[in-house]
Order: sequence, then structure tokens, then C-alpha cells
Amino acid sequence: MNLPSGAGVQLELPPTIRWNKQARNWSDHDGTPRAPQVSTLIDTLARAIDARADR
Repeated sequence: MNLPSGAGVQLELPPTIRWNKQARNWSDHDGTPRAPQVSTLIDTLARAIDARADR
């Protein structure tokens, strides 16, 4: 995880998460669609952040 100078965080995802098996390429690379597991991870992180903010 990196802390960018402006705000927020940057997460580095392992290759096993970023690889799109159906497209046989890296997610979001040169028009390759995002792998389903990447979308699931993003959605889960967003829900966790929203739940934390509601406290």
C-alpha cells in the first residue's frame, strides 16, 4: 500500500487478482475488460469504506 501525496491510498493487487482468465490478458490493459474478481474487490472495499464512514 502506498500513501499518495494528495490523499487516499494506492493498493497494489497481486497478479492472481489482476489477470483476466477469460481474456487471457491483464485487467484494463489495452481494452481488456476488468476481471470479475477485480470488480468484486473494488465493490467490497467501497462498501467497507462506506460502512466505516457511517459510524
